[in-house]
Amino acid sequence: MTQRFLSLSARTAFILASGLTLWSCDPDNDNDASPAGSNVFIVQEGNFTRSNSEIVGFNSSVSAITNAALFRSVNNRILGDVAQSMTVVGNLGYIVVNNSNKVEVVSLPDFNDQATIDIFAKAPVAPDTVTRLILPRYFAASNKKGYVSQTVNYDVPNGRVSVIDLATNQVTKTIPVGKQPEQMAVVGNKLFVSNNGSNTVSVINTLTDSVEATITVADSPASMVVDKNNALWVMCSGQSTYSSTPPYAPIVTVPGSLVRIDPATNAVTATLRFAAGQQAGGLRINGAKDQLFFRRQSGVYRMSITDTALPTAPLFQRRGGFYGLDVDPRTGLIYGSPENFTGTARFFRYQTTGQVIDSFTIGTSANSFVFYN
Repeated sequence: MTQRFLSLSARTAFILASGLTLWSCDPDNDNDASPAGSNVFIVQEGNFTRSNSEIVGFNSSVSAITNAALFRSVNNRILGDVAQSMTVVGNLGYIVVNNSNKVEVVSLPDFNDQATIDIFAKAPVAPDTVTRLILPRYFAASNKKGYVSQTVNYDVPNGRVSVIDLATNQVTKTIPVGKQPEQMAVVGNKLFVSNNGSNTVSVINTLTDSVEATITVADSPASMVVDKNNALWVMCSGQSTYSSTPPYAPIVTVPGSLVRIDPATNAVTATLRFAAGQQAGGLRINGAKDQLFFRRQSGVYRMSITDTALPTAPLFQRRGGFYGLDVDPRTGLIYGSPENFTGTARFFRYQTTGQVIDSFTIGTSANSFVFYN
């Protein structure tokens, strides 16, 4: 089958029975209990339809897993089916659970549940008749409001972003955007939404909660970050045809691109294209907001925001590559989790030089790492 992009959740379902065997002689640390509190929350996506997603608590100060099932142990119930992402807003965490069609709100750092956001408080504006979250992906916040991107349906031309009153945890409005909206970024009074099923970024005015512009970038925009100069960087994965046999490897038909946007004017100021047959994802930025990181094939790459060309050599690499990738803004350490949904998974920590520090055993692969305080 041919398509622009296969989302993480959709791809999880597609390769449910497959996995990667990882070989390593890296240092290992399998602690699963510690009296220290958690300051890193690891989003363990879980297996599609099995409702085994979880948040793993980790303390970076003592280098130990503090709770391997943080949500379940604190709240005495399961988190749900496919934990897609988590965003921290003040002392609250917003966990987007994709296939359960909800957002769980927890207090931090104790992780007690505060609310479940799923049903709309008001009927949507016609012709939209859906009255609940449908396949939510990511969460962002601005002006005391939350925004949740939703696929709705992989075969429809438009996804949407729902607006949430953070004081009441009620959905108050839905905004149609492009196909398969993914990650979002706030710059001033603008919310930028990557439309992964197309080649555009929607720009929402957060004062009026309406789309004020649509920016053409490159095929399949997904992850995005804002640098120290307030420039917006968008990683576009290009197009692929996926093989029909395990491990369903992508055959790249259009290479990926890294695009820079000036949020003040909505103008594309740079487009760095990967070589033929190359794709990349997982765009991240360091705490100083002057170094970009991304994953491509088996490697993790780093570049300065002032570079005019893409890096050709990885900072480090690992057989099978990485499924989840993030950079601790406090220390600069890099966290990565290889893909493994059929057995025990791990995550690894690396120095800024690319040297591996340690590794820890978790349940299934982590798709992201969230840093708190």
